[in-house]
Amino acid sequence: MTILASTPPTTSEAILTTLMAEAGNERRKDTLIRLKEACDYLVATGTPFQLTNVQRVIENKFGKEAGPKAQSISNERKRPLGMYHYVEARERELQASKLPSRSIQPGRSEAVARAIDRIDDIDTRSAMHDLYDRLVVAEKSLARAKVVFKTLGRGADWEHLISGQERQEGAVGLPISEELVVALQRLVRVLTDNGKLEVVGLHYDGRRVRRKTGTRDELLDPKTLEGVQVLAKQLLAR
Repeated sequence: MTILASTPPTTSEAILTTLMAEAGNERRKDTLIRLKEACDYLVATGTPFQLTNVQRVIENKFGKEAGPKAQSISNERKRPLGMYHYVEARERELQASKLPSRSIQPGRSEAVARAIDRIDDIDTRSAMHDLYDRLVVAEKSLARAKVVFKTLGRGADWEHLISGQERQEGAVGLPISEELVVALQRLVRVLTDNGKLEVVGLHYDGRRVRRKTGTRDELLDPKTLEGVQVLAKQLLAR
């Protein structure tokens, strides 16, 4: 009689169901539930699937003592089936759902994505996906920049455009209506008004706009916000 070895589940839902069934006590089940909620948050917010991010989400939501910790998840990689495999499956499923939108050049980008998916370490794989996404954005930005430069007329000071230096005296600028200036004023007031920002879970700390709670991810860095404020003042002083 031939005994067939059971095949481990591969989908995240099946893995979690198996882990919950194998859990020896309620504490383990609670740990698995927190793990699932953390992964749900990473998917919903687009946060990279790194074990340190999983731990940070759990601690922010359930307290510093709550688990699982990143190291505990990593340690279960050696098991036939563990928390590490659940996180890995969640990331794999997320990447699979994003794969069609990855391509700039069909064929090449899909091959790169498949190569990254074969990286064993989940944190390294997540970091590589993040770098690849940055490359895709950079290539698109370069393509847009080339189109813009083609539209520049003869004599355009493209070196100043690239360097970000101020426009030379005598250069002709686009007309800015009073309505646009008022709209910019309103934007600055909203970005620095905690009464309005906190309604949508944001907070202005005097320098930057970020999430009020949780991971406190940054929406606007100090340099960008300061630039918008200075621009508004300059336009008002015209």
